[in-house]
Amino acid sequence: MDNKIKSIVLLLSKTFTVCLNLISIMIISRYLSVEVFSEYRQIIIAITLVVSIASLGLPSAALYFMSSEKRNIYLPNFYVVMLVLNILLIPVCALGIYYFDYNFNTDLFTNYFWLFLILFLLSFTNASIENIFIAFNQFKLIILVSLLPNFFFIVQLLLFLYGGRGIKGIVLALLLREVLKIVILFYFIYKTKFEIRDVSLVKIREIIMFSVPIGLASIIGVININLDKLITGKLLSKEEFAMIATASYEIPVLGLIGMSLFNILIPSLKNKYNESNNREIIDLWMRAGKVMITIIVPITIALIIFAKEVIVILFSDNFLNATNLFRIYQLNALARIYYYGAFFLALGLNRLYTINSIINLISNLFISFFLIIKFGVVGAAIAIVINTYFLVFIQCYQIAKTLGVNIKQIFPVYELIKGIVITGSITLSIYGIYIYIFTFNLWIGLIMMVLAVIICVIVLNLCINDEILKYGNKIFWKLRDKKYVSSK
Repeated sequence: MDNKIKSIVLLLSKTFTVCLNLISIMIISRYLSVEVFSEYRQIIIAITLVVSIASLGLPSAALYFMSSEKRNIYLPNFYVVMLVLNILLIPVCALGIYYFDYNFNTDLFTNYFWLFLILFLLSFTNASIENIFIAFNQFKLIILVSLLPNFFFIVQLLLFLYGGRGIKGIVLALLLREVLKIVILFYFIYKTKFEIRDVSLVKIREIIMFSVPIGLASIIGVININLDKLITGKLLSKEEFAMIATASYEIPVLGLIGMSLFNILIPSLKNKYNESNNREIIDLWMRAGKVMITIIVPITIALIIFAKEVIVILFSDNFLNATNLFRIYQLNALARIYYYGAFFLALGLNRLYTINSIINLISNLFISFFLIIKFGVVGAAIAIVINTYFLVFIQCYQIAKTLGVNIKQIFPVYELIKGIVITGSITLSIYGIYIYIFTFNLWIGLIMMVLAVIICVIVLNLCINDEILKYGNKIFWKLRDKKYVSSK
């Protein structure tokens, strides 16, 4: 299995997991009160922070070291690293449980101390599973670990909630999901041959030294993303925290589209940079940005305009007061027509990318703290938007400086503004017709939103960049030709 296929398999696996997580949020937000839903979101944030801090880039190390011919030699060393980190993680998790109680002004985590301790440890261990299976070409196990635990999680969730178990039922469902993943990992360990004598301090050190720099950047990124929730969790009420947790939810499709495109671009950018071919780097970078505009802008504008319908579909009408906050948070997506990490990684500027993350974290901390105290939940949303665009400006400036060009040459400002104006006009027109005829109808609204996205994608392909339209047309004719040949 080559690297491109591995990336696609991993992407599909993550897509499936994200979709099931979305379904779980839809279930929980309907079964539980706003206050209990707030506690669920606190749990998810706690797990995310613990796993990202503890992992220290180990998932990336798993893919890197075990994609080589020496995978069976590195495997036992990787197990040793995971075992040692699990032992070291026990006191860290224990302290974390008390910290989360303090930060969120609750006793939820200490009330279920042992459940959370085991959940954190299992979640850390399972963070690298998919990458290990990818490296060893275990396609069936990748599907199994994505499908089985998540399917059982949804079933357990429904049973526990139907039985009135509340937040404890959710914690148990999360825990049992991780137990199923561990069982699959143990099956892999049992079936895979490795020698204990291959364990060496040199290889253990090699794995750790590779993991730590990547892990640090990941930790900073995760803290940055969740900083608004951590601050609001401490300073504001549970209901206000629930509003922020709901409004800040990023629709997974946007991230998955960007990740799939820019992961493919990394080898091309790297080769062109090694050949000192800056002109082609700029052309490729601008071309990628224009392609992303034709997808990201229609989806984002539709989410902003049809925010009320989106909130009700995802979270129920209990969270309608988060509608305008949701609109503010979606403005972040317009700045994400680029995944700048791909550029810095391709050009070997990892250190600079990490420094950018640290700068953004510090500015985010100060701006968020000030605006949340001043304006409450609205301040939290505005702070995130300000910091997102601030980071985009810094990274664009650094890319322009690296390539020796003007900043206007590496960001399609005109095309972005043009895309926003065209998309906004079309989507608002469709929304106006929908509101005039139906006032508010959930499923009609959803259909109209999808229609608006499709029309805008086609129009932007005709006005800005037609690569998606050409690619879609190419696939259509290929399928038609195959059908014609098979029918003869």
